[in-house]
Amino acid sequence: METNCPNCGGDLGYGKDENGNYTIPICQGGCKLDPDMAAGLRQVMELELVRPTTKRLVTSVFFDLPKEALTPAVLVDFEIHDKEDWLRLYYYIKSSRFSPMALDKALGNKDAIMDLTFTE
Repeated sequence: METNCPNCGGDLGYGKDENGNYTIPICQGGCKLDPDMAAGLRQVMELELVRPTTKRLVTSVFFDLPKEALTPAVLVDFEIHDKEDWLRLYYYIKSSRFSPMALDKALGNKDAIMDLTFTE
């Protein structure tokens, strides 16, 4: 999927954050993206880099599909055993701190998933 700047239609690439990691979407045409737009674009761009199981989970949440619509692979890989597990992942994905790459990295690791999605 090719992602273009919503302001000028130019190509988007990754810029470096304060730690020197390439994570911040930047417009190759020189447009300045507002932080909320940049965060949303980062999520879209990252979604293209994750495994199919992660992508299926995320798109299911984006389209507000019920837990019953998830594949067995998603349920097993993300340790979704009950409504509480599903809602924890659902609200994490809907939150502004969501990262497809972080979620993909946690796939298959119950402790990592809990650390990622636990909210007080």
